[in-house]
Amino acid sequence: MTTNPELLSHHGTISLKIDLLHEDVSEMKSVLKELTIAINRLAVVEERQAQTSSALERVFGQLENITTRLGLLELQAVTSKQTSNWVSMTVWGAATAFVTVVLAKIWLLK
Repeated sequence: MTTNPELLSHHGTISLKIDLLHEDVSEMKSVLKELTIAINRLAVVEERQAQTSSALERVFGQLENITTRLGLLELQAVTSKQTSNWVSMTVWGAATAFVTVVLAKIWLLK
């Protein structure tokens, strides 16, 4: 069997190119695995961000309800304080009238 140096050289070049191509494909597979991991992590982050956003919306809704309720309670407190003052003044007025009547009767009995 005769060996042609040019054919051997060509065969060696093809073999080298195939080896280099194999290395490139292996690197691409490795990079694709890393990209898959990164995309999965990104999906988890996006899901958590969506859950956080939803939770924030619920919190702000509850805060709005609490603010409304607080406003109503503050109005009731003012009204309650006014009513309490009126009741207190009425009681003092009635007590003063009672004491005045009692003192007037004592004064008249003398």
